[in-house]
Amino acid sequence: MGIKATDLRSRAVTGAPDDRPMLLANVLMNDADATLRRTAAWGLSEYADNDIAMKALVSALTRDSDPAVREMAAWSLGNGNANSLTVNALSSAVHSDASENVKATAVWALGSLGDDNAINILAEASVIKNARIRKRASGAIGSIEPREAPKILLQTLRDPDPDNMWQIFYLGIYLFAYNTQHVTAAEAPKTWKDLLDPKWKDQLAVGHPGYSGSIGVMCVVLRKMY
Repeated sequence: MGIKATDLRSRAVTGAPDDRPMLLANVLMNDADATLRRTAAWGLSEYADNDIAMKALVSALTRDSDPAVREMAAWSLGNGNANSLTVNALSSAVHSDASENVKATAVWALGSLGDDNAINILAEASVIKNARIRKRASGAIGSIEPREAPKILLQTLRDPDPDNMWQIFYLGIYLFAYNTQHVTAAEAPKTWKDLLDPKWKDQLAVGHPGYSGSIGVMCVVLRKMY
């Protein structure tokens, strides 16, 4: 007898914690109902670091016939920790999956995992025709912050539209500037998140987003990144 998606969610929440990954993995790999498989893939996002869950998600991403299931598997893998199995599966999806949605989600997942081994496939994705995938690839590269990022992203900016219907004519760069007489290079913040350290409270100056369009855009971008 089959089970409904709502029942599956309920059993995943109320069942014994050690049993949930196995239950969900079994549904994901064996159930004939694509909706249930997708629900199971979603449920496994909470256990993406569990070996059983991870292998089931990788299997679904690489073998499931339903693109919605593959997309959810990619998303769930992005909620775990990076390892060669997940990075290789997601990279393969970016390179060869027939669904643009799956590719876009796999790109996001690679950025979420933050593994330097994904840089080459993300660089390829940053210049393909699909604008949504290019955007996500650029964001993923920025999240990983490899040394190659400026070179890769500048190339994307030089050729933002494969159809050559529009071009970028202005590029604003936002970075930190600090007084070297009061802050050493070792003490200076290295990432935007570093600014959350309480020691920088009331020590920063920046334009007001309510009066500066460029600062407003910067705030929106930071909100999307973090």
